[in-house]
Amino acid sequence: MAKYNFLFEVDRCVYCHACEIACMQENELPSHPWTRVVQAGPRYKGKILALDFLQQRCVHCEDPFCVRVCPVDGAIERNEDGIVLLYHNLCILCQACVNVCPYGALEFNPDKNIIGKCNFCLDRLREGHKPSCVHTCMGRALEVLGEEELELRVAGKKAKKAGLITYLLNTISRECDHH
Repeated sequence: MAKYNFLFEVDRCVYCHACEIACMQENELPSHPWTRVVQAGPRYKGKILALDFLQQRCVHCEDPFCVRVCPVDGAIERNEDGIVLLYHNLCILCQACVNVCPYGALEFNPDKNIIGKCNFCLDRLREGHKPSCVHTCMGRALEVLGEEELELRVAGKKAKKAGLITYLLNTISRECDHH
């Protein structure tokens, strides 16, 4: 059972990109953060126009394709917490993981000459701190929760789960009448 899970409340995201900046600072990335906010929409919900923002990051799959295709034993692995970790010191930059990821979460970073992906800010978690993206989220759209707490938070609500990421939908009305 996963010790950590991301909960992303879609309706709380204010599209400020603070999570991206925090990711870049935490991981010393001059560009290409390992978490990105993307706009979805606008779209009509009946006669109402809606605009959503979603986080795009590694979802830490239960059976990750990236682990299966990596030609170097131990360069990418899923740890006991369910977090998929990439070890830069073992990576040969073949980019097989980049090409196979269904979420587009792994990316070659030309500035640092590494393949990068979200690692839950595992060092921060182990020190008792929140991941940088969670810590800086101005809309409080992002949290890290244990499995039981996550289940309680999403019970009876519209949610979609992918790996260790759960997207909670329709918690706040952010719709605009288009008249």
